[in-house]
Amino acid sequence: MALLDGGGYAEYAVAHEGTVMPMPREFSFIEAAAVPEAFLTAWQCLKYHGDVQPGQRVLIHAGASGVGTALAQLVERHFKATAITTSSAEKVDVCKSFASHALDRTPDEAGVCFAPKVKSLFGEESINLIIDPVVGGTYLSEDALCIANDGKIVVIGFMGGTNVFFSCLPLHRQRAEIIFSKLRSESMELKAQLVSTFEEEIVPLLSARKVLPVANKTYPLEEVKQAHTYLDDPKTWGKIVLTVNSPLVERAKASPLPIH
Repeated sequence: MALLDGGGYAEYAVAHEGTVMPMPREFSFIEAAAVPEAFLTAWQCLKYHGDVQPGQRVLIHAGASGVGTALAQLVERHFKATAITTSSAEKVDVCKSFASHALDRTPDEAGVCFAPKVKSLFGEESINLIIDPVVGGTYLSEDALCIANDGKIVVIGFMGGTNVFFSCLPLHRQRAEIIFSKLRSESMELKAQLVSTFEEEIVPLLSARKVLPVANKTYPLEEVKQAHTYLDDPKTWGKIVLTVNSPLVERAKASPLPIH
């Protein structure tokens, strides 16, 4: 399995040798395909940007997504910290499978999504790290109300839009950082380092099935349009995997050689 720069919608793909790692033993090809992008994004956010420590609290928005479920599992099962997720109401049960706390982010009458719920659980300014793929609307403003002293907000997407208007005072008061992260544009050297540390620290957990990719649905490559239609459904959760009928894949499945 490999972290690609792009071009993954194909029977064959080119990957730098430093971004390739063995499939965990007993993994299916579908499970392996759901690992690299989601888990390495999560690994970069937690280990390199967030420097998560045992006992800390990590707030994860879009917690039912492929990256969200990877983040929650790594927070809880590797870093020994507390994962708090936000999601729409219909996805809360999915999040409960991976995180200690799963919050419904349905806005209240004032349009506020999650900050009061976080405060009621943990008190004021209690979150050490926030992973935010939403940002727009009230999200960044509410992040600022939850962040602890010297906390960090890692932005990995703009599902809620790119324009944000909010007071910087809470972030200044807490000496907080906002970090913008984009794995795809990182250098090959950094990607290889990510893969190397991930293979050393996390692949054994995958092999032991202590953490797992969440492959919710598969489509044949020829039905990629239908896959994207499903992806646009707000009820979608986990990863969607495209499958390929290829002689190379069939030979690999039948190979008697040991896999990691």
